[in-house]
Amino acid sequence: AVASVMFAPLAGMLSDRIAVPLLCTTGLVIAAFGMAAVAMLPEESPGSFAIAWRLWLCGAGFGLFFSPNARLLVGSAPQNRAAAAGSLFTTTRMLAMAISATLVAGLLALGLGEGAVPILVAAVLAVITAAISGSILRLNKSASA
Repeated sequence: AVASVMFAPLAGMLSDRIAVPLLCTTGLVIAAFGMAAVAMLPEESPGSFAIAWRLWLCGAGFGLFFSPNARLLVGSAPQNRAAAAGSLFTTTRMLAMAISATLVAGLLALGLGEGAVPILVAAVLAVITAAISGSILRLNKSASA
C-alpha cells in the first residue's frame, strides 16, 4: 500500500508527459514481476525484508497502473459525462474484484489455494493485461504514423 501511495501521484504527473498505455504497461509488468517474486518466496520462514520488497514491487506496479488508467478512462469521456465515466470505471473495478474473489474461491475449492498457484495465476493475468495495454500503445503509434 505504501508503494502504491508513493507511485500513484508520480504516475499521475508522468501521464501528462508519457503515453498512458506505456505507463500502464510498465506498471503491470512491474506488478507481474513482483507477484512472480512473491510466488518464489521460500516456504520456510522467509524474512520480513524478503516479503516486504516483493510486496513493495507489486504496490509500485499497481501505483503506476491505476492513476494513469483512471485518468485516461475518465478523461476520454466528454466533460458533461465525466461523472458517469468515473462511476463506470469504479463499477468495472468492483466487478473485477468480485471476479478475482470468485477465481480465488475456485482455486481453493480445487485444492490449489496453497503455495504459489494463486499468485502465479494473478501474475499471468497481469501479464495478459500488460499485453493488452501494450497492444493499445502499438495501435496508437500506428494510428499517429
